Amino acid sequence: MNIVKIGFSEVDITPELGYPLGGYFERFSYGNSAKGVLNRIYTRTMYISDENIEVIVNISEVLALESEVINKIRESASSETGIPKKNIIIGATHTHSAPDTFTSDILLFTKLYSDKDRKKICEYLDWLRKRIVYSIAESKYAAKNVSLGFFRAHIENVCSNRVDPSLPGDTDLDFIGNPKIGALIVYPCHPTILGADNLLYSGDLYSFAAEKLKADMNEGFIPIFANGAAGDLSTRFNRKNQSVDEAKRLGSMLADQILRSMKLFKEIDQGRIELKEKILLLPKRDVEAEGIKEKGEKLIIQLKETLKKTDLDPATRRKLQQDLMGIQIILSNLDAFKEELNKLPEKIPVELKVLTIGDKIAIVFLPGEFFSAFSRTIKSRSRYELTSVVGYTNGYWAYVPTKESYEKIEYETAMSILSPGSGELITQEVLKLLG
Repeated sequence: MNIVKIGFSEVDITPELGYPLGGYFERFSYGNSAKGVLNRIYTRTMYISDENIEVIVNISEVLALESEVINKIRESASSETGIPKKNIIIGATHTHSAPDTFTSDILLFTKLYSDKDRKKICEYLDWLRKRIVYSIAESKYAAKNVSLGFFRAHIENVCSNRVDPSLPGDTDLDFIGNPKIGALIVYPCHPTILGADNLLYSGDLYSFAAEKLKADMNEGFIPIFANGAAGDLSTRFNRKNQSVDEAKRLGSMLADQILRSMKLFKEIDQGRIELKEKILLLPKRDVEAEGIKEKGEKLIIQLKETLKKTDLDPATRRKLQQDLMGIQIILSNLDAFKEELNKLPEKIPVELKVLTIGDKIAIVFLPGEFFSAFSRTIKSRSRYELTSVVGYTNGYWAYVPTKESYEKIEYETAMSILSPGSGELITQEVLKLLG
């Protein structure tokens, strides 16, 4: 049996007020810059090693991190700690209430930023990189030989399919670590309870859940919340409204269910740690071939007619409004979208990583907002007792919907960069990595 060392670190990444917040197009009508702090936001790291390998999993409470930023973090962290760059996994929780972290214009809303906004974003990213590197070094310094284990809980009444609550979702929450010092907690859900009118820094759902866990677990316990394949999952049909009180209610509910599930925790015989990687080259979208303009114009008419109905429930109305906004943004900026796509290589390098611990645990890391169907397929076909799928890591290639979803041109597909069928190809490669 290999001896495994694990260590955890938590570092504050809350900046001074005034930084542009990321995630909502609608927020520009409210001024977009942070006016206060609701929750401190953090970058958290898990270090794990045996005598053969050292691996880092770092998750920050920000919207997402692009590949160029991650490469700089890896360079600095590797130089600081001696851990190979390829063994450093960097991700985000996807909160919409943290400083924006996008410098490219592929998602279009960044085109609304002023030169001052862009300067502030780059300023924050430079500071964030240093904070992440510090957290990585701290986690290695804190590492010790302790038992490692896991459990899977099924979470109720927090998150569901955000397109249609009757469609399949993913209720799995995976806890991997040690209850005395820290854990990687993987839960697939858009943490977007707070709306576009919120101008306070926060990790949203995961901030409130983490605060409660830290208060109720062993002193010093570090909960690293990592988002899963949450492209079509959110709190939309479970939240009562988008207030601070509602974020606290659902965050506390999530934490309570984790605490009640701690009885499921079981230690494992710690086997060899392995990290497998695949860089998959995938074609970018061809909006002309897809006929987005023609399909989108028809869809706009249909959505406007549907929104005239007075008997729509608030969650359904919000979904339809979001679909309408998404396709309107794409169509009104179609030339700009095509221009940004043209800046990308014909084949986009999508980084996939699979971390395995003995024959019990596998953690899959994906770069974007994958629909939950892909996660369900990966988990159902894996040979490992626990297979966890983490999104928003090692780069960001926007939404990755199922192939059939592209025909509907909903908000998620309107915001997609990869061509239809990419998610299915990625799933096949992940299953190969899982053996």
